Amino acid sequence: MLYKIKFILVFFMFWGTTKIFCEPINILPLGNSITESAAGHNSYRRALYHKLKDAGYDVDFIGSMNRVYNNKMPPNPDFDLDHEGHWGWRIDEILRDLPGWLNNYTPDAALIHLGSNDAIQNQSLESTLEEFSGIFEALRTDNPDVVLFLALLIPIGREDLVADGDNDRLNAINAALPALRDEHSTVRSPIIIVDQNTGFNAIADTFDKIHPNNNGEEKMAKKWFDAFDSFYTGYESPSLTVTSPNGGEELKAGEQDTLKWSSTGGIDSVFLQYHSGEEWHTISGPVPDTGSYEWTVPDDVSNNIILRISTIDSSVSDTSDGAFSISAPLRLALPSGKGFIFSVAGQGIVYSGEYGNLHSVCIRELNGRQIIKLSAKAGSIAWDGRNKSRRLVSRGVYLAEILANGKSHSLKIFIH
Repeated sequence: MLYKIKFILVFFMFWGTTKIFCEPINILPLGNSITESAAGHNSYRRALYHKLKDAGYDVDFIGSMNRVYNNKMPPNPDFDLDHEGHWGWRIDEILRDLPGWLNNYTPDAALIHLGSNDAIQNQSLESTLEEFSGIFEALRTDNPDVVLFLALLIPIGREDLVADGDNDRLNAINAALPALRDEHSTVRSPIIIVDQNTGFNAIADTFDKIHPNNNGEEKMAKKWFDAFDSFYTGYESPSLTVTSPNGGEELKAGEQDTLKWSSTGGIDSVFLQYHSGEEWHTISGPVPDTGSYEWTVPDDVSNNIILRISTIDSSVSDTSDGAFSISAPLRLALPSGKGFIFSVAGQGIVYSGEYGNLHSVCIRELNGRQIIKLSAKAGSIAWDGRNKSRRLVSRGVYLAEILANGKSHSLKIFIH
């Protein structure tokens, strides 16, 4: 049973430079005044929108806002104006209202440039990072598959703010974001760092030493576009699919067996678990996502075994389509003597005749019905406890008819 992952981007088709999607990708530009911009300026959103459209992407910018600061129209309103940029807002203020905004739209991707006002307003690094975590959680509550593009913040150039240590606090936020990404990124909802800081000149690329001018907007748009395009070009939704055992198989405790699965979307490692009707037991993990794993079947006898394979964060998983069984290993009780030896060895019961010239052994039920006939190889016969249809026999008493040295010998064997 394949774990279905909801994602707006289902497939790509290339015809020239056109990318065809099942539906538009909803993009949420989420930030403060750098996202919103001011009168006389378009914000990075205009340049980004045109880059995406020129590359063939079908996108829809979303948000509760559609103007720049003071409710002004941008000078070139030839792009999707919707956004969620709020002048002067800290992350905690965005977090306060974000759940309400998300009642009206659902982003497939979020472009997050937040934290500048936290640095300017002397918020602690700890509280800032905690509020970032809240932003991730709110977005994922609305869409568990949302892709989060997280910006390293553009620098501050205004002398009084630099003298007050604001740029130092901003740099501390930037330094902490990769570790925050590592902590919160999942296969299903990845966090992608977008370095808006490197190469951005806080004097030459801004109109007031804080907010991007045309040149700065172009630089930001290119960074957003490159990250977006790198992720979405050739994107394959992550998935895991159990292929074996997948229901109906009979495994024997103590035997070696191979667990098999398939995957998509660049999954690195997986956890392997099984349960027999009560709780999940770990087989191994994390193990590399190679598609197979050799295991020793546990002595957990049941007809209701389910296998589960999942990513480390459990955001992607699959279970076997049906239950399979684990049977106890064969144990054999025999009368002594007779000149023949049966013993449990590896895959089952091994018979060898000390007088040589062993020909065959026929296993029968007590009523005479044949279960299986086995021919000798190199003077011995191994039986794994299965009938002609390769199904394990039941526990009980059976007849073994042994043909050796041209003579037939019969003895009872007890399998339990």
